[in-house]
Amino acid sequence: MANPRGGLRFRELRPEPRRLWIRFRPRVWPGAPGVWIDLAALALGRPGGGEPGPPAEAEVERLDDVVYLPPAADGAEGWRRRLAERLLAGGTPCLWQSVTPGPAPAGAAVVWDPTETLLDGGVEILAQAPRGASVLWPWVAGLTDAEDLWRPALDRLRGAGAERVLPLRLELPPRDRRRLAARARSADWSALFHRAARPLEGFARAAASRGLDILWPRPLPAAPARLVVTRGAAGHLAQIADLELALGGSEVVAQSFFRAARRLEEEPHDLKALLREGNLAILTWLEDDPRQAVEEFLRRGGSVALESRRARFGGDGGATG
Repeated sequence: MANPRGGLRFRELRPEPRRLWIRFRPRVWPGAPGVWIDLAALALGRPGGGEPGPPAEAEVERLDDVVYLPPAADGAEGWRRRLAERLLAGGTPCLWQSVTPGPAPAGAAVVWDPTETLLDGGVEILAQAPRGASVLWPWVAGLTDAEDLWRPALDRLRGAGAERVLPLRLELPPRDRRRLAARARSADWSALFHRAARPLEGFARAAASRGLDILWPRPLPAAPARLVVTRGAAGHLAQIADLELALGGSEVVAQSFFRAARRLEEEPHDLKALLREGNLAILTWLEDDPRQAVEEFLRRGGSVALESRRARFGGDGGATG
């Protein structure tokens, strides 16, 4: 039944690597049953909620960056698909999250969330990952950060031909921890409630050695070209900052990249034109190291700053916070 309060509306967030670049999340959503990750909150998703009406045209027009479409209840899946197709047709990037492997709307950025199965301690389902899939891995102390669970999981993902596995440090309130403790077949309760999750470096190295990337590229709008380049550059800087923190590096260095990324998000100039004309220096707020990374990104789509951190963290696979 349609929501009597009107059509679907979205809340705007700051896009960050650790939240898979989500800028817009639904305010009300007919969530799927079971246990899945709310990627915008980095907590557990909530089932239920009435199906809202379609978003108004004015609401759709302001959605110019990644829109998050969480798993929906069975009766709302057709509605979710039609919404995604409408947004994608207008050039808006969409993050489509599935709790079972299956077809997604053409052009969507797709992630598979096997959290429900992982809570049972089983990793066999990961062998069913579609070739080229991007698979979420909730990184939770006492549940999924144990090496004897994630090593065989990575082996199955490699065997299936998955492309990425994305470890996400969840920010779980006490109610979510209680929910996990009640649902998980085997859990270290003391670790779940009182210990921080283990460092990610071992997971990152093991993933890289199996050819699995754990760096999620920023989905970009279809047009205009200037905006595509600007957001690509901003995302590049944010990933450098994110890795700097994941490596236990300098907070000052990380914040300098984060600041530059946030300023680039709003930059009206055509960065490619500035570089071509030798005028990148007019961005006086762009500090030395971020400036160098931006120049390299504009010239070749990468930078030493990011590549060196990827190599230090886990080899060619890289990492997300």
